[in-house]
Amino acid sequence: PHILCRHEMRSFIENILAPEGEKDEGEKKHLVDGSKGTGKSVLLTLLVVLARMKGWIVVYLPSCSKLTSGGCYKYDETSNLWDNYDRAGETLAHMRQAHKNQID
Repeated sequence: PHILCRHEMRSFIENILAPEGEKDEGEKKHLVDGSKGTGKSVLLTLLVVLARMKGWIVVYLPSCSKLTSGGCYKYDETSNLWDNYDRAGETLAHMRQAHKNQID
């Protein structure tokens, strides 16, 4: 696909999607930060699309607030963590739909 974007956005995407040996050393995590309207969501959505085009399995959560609101929480005494099976099931269903040819 063709898209017009800033040089910084292109460099960021190329570095993340580059084969292992071609990535900049030490760049394992990235923080996407900026004022409202600077293209953060566009960058992340484009990254998801391009990664999927390369055959990567991507969990896309455009709004993480859906993971924490609603549903039924259950405390797991073994891990001392709370689980929300309703939201986890929805997330996995969306991932399965997006990657049905790869994981079915």
